[in-house]
Amino acid sequence: MSTGGQKRRIADNAIPSLDKLLRHEILAQLIERYGRSLVVEETRTELDHQRALILQGKFDTTNTEHLTQRIEARVGAALQMSLQPVFNLTGTVLHTNLGRAPLAEEAIEAMTAVARGSANLEFDLLKGKRGDRDDH
Repeated sequence: MSTGGQKRRIADNAIPSLDKLLRHEILAQLIERYGRSLVVEETRTELDHQRALILQGKFDTTNTEHLTQRIEARVGAALQMSLQPVFNLTGTVLHTNLGRAPLAEEAIEAMTAVARGSANLEFDLLKGKRGDRDDH
């Protein structure tokens, strides 16, 4: 077996298995709350990260408690809203990277009212058939 293959096997043996981690109480709670696919994805990402550190000789930790905390943090980060309010201090009034112009309160209220239920976004009520979203 090649040296690279040996290192890979050592790295694989040094970290807990995906299945073992997913049975851990913290991750089981995360699965129940946020769904299996997200938790599995973030667990695999963390295991890959740990494996890479081991292969680079930058051993981090294979402690199950520490790994579950790191995975919990990854899940939390994945669930964070990336769109955040900012102050446009650029001097450019309609800055495309900063959401363009703020909407009038009436426009926000109208969008909120429609968003609370079903709407005729792509349905022409007068013709009784499919419409175009650009009609609005």
